[in-house]
Amino acid sequence: MESQVAAGVAYRGPLAIGKRMILGMPGPVWTMAMWFTAGSAVLVVSLLFPMNPNAPTAARALVLAYGIGIVIASLMMGDRTPGWFLHVQAWVAIVATLWLVHVAVTPVGAVTTAINLIAVAAYLGFWFPIRVAVVDMVIASAALLAVYASKMVADGVGLLLVPWALITALSLGLLLSFGTLVSHMQRQLVTDPLTGLLNRSGLATIVDADSDRAAMAQPRTLMVIDLDRFKAINDREGHLAGDVALQQFSSALRDMMRPADIALRTGGDEFVLILPGTDEAASLDLARRLRAATALEWSYGVADWPAGESYDAAVARADRGMYEQKAYRSAHRPAGE
Repeated sequence: MESQVAAGVAYRGPLAIGKRMILGMPGPVWTMAMWFTAGSAVLVVSLLFPMNPNAPTAARALVLAYGIGIVIASLMMGDRTPGWFLHVQAWVAIVATLWLVHVAVTPVGAVTTAINLIAVAAYLGFWFPIRVAVVDMVIASAALLAVYASKMVADGVGLLLVPWALITALSLGLLLSFGTLVSHMQRQLVTDPLTGLLNRSGLATIVDADSDRAAMAQPRTLMVIDLDRFKAINDREGHLAGDVALQQFSSALRDMMRPADIALRTGGDEFVLILPGTDEAASLDLARRLRAATALEWSYGVADWPAGESYDAAVARADRGMYEQKAYRSAHRPAGE
């Protein structure tokens, strides 16, 4: 289910946070801007009040200038910032951190500078797929070990292995914790808890993603389904029976669908199917098979969804077909039912 929602998205994160704009920047961008701003502030303090007179001021000044440039670029690009740019900047932060660790003149400087990798891990774990973030941090940790090993050979500082192990453990632990939390939050936001199908938030995410990339496989169709006399089930047998009926119908939907198909519960007893690579004839065949597999009565409408047409326009045509069928079924229902 998550892969359906994330298709075509370069980064991820809780939808409510990812879409919250600050100074024209979405979540992944303004959090990076804040992170680079905080890092730049630390570098300014270290340049003004160096802990060691031999500290590499030129290297820190160069990293500071780059960080300020990224903050300005983030403000300028705003919601047009591509995901690859953010990933590249995360790696620039990793490389810059390793460089500053390499030129650090004291063990304390080498350790405190490397702590920035924990911030990188938190950012990657929150906004990027877990597998990508883990690979990034494993490589970064291995590189940090290599840098520490070179300093131990040159300076004989064997105690650097302990902070390396702590930084690595904290980075990966924080990354996995954030990644798991975000995945759970995403699932809760876009999934209907009763049926396990996507909800309206999930639908909005799919439609937004589809508008930003190549259209789904053509031809594609939309099917709108509305259960007939569902209120009567709740009134006659109780809401628990109605919930069971919805769950059974949703299960039948999943059994009939292909991996590329998308099923959504858009209302109390309303469903929408998005069927890429399917023409109207194939959709009608799916409806016949689904009707044979379910005991509930329901009406449906089907509409082609050509590339370039909005979701709202296509679903409006499918709705009209569904209401016409519902009216016909109601008019021809035997008296007394």
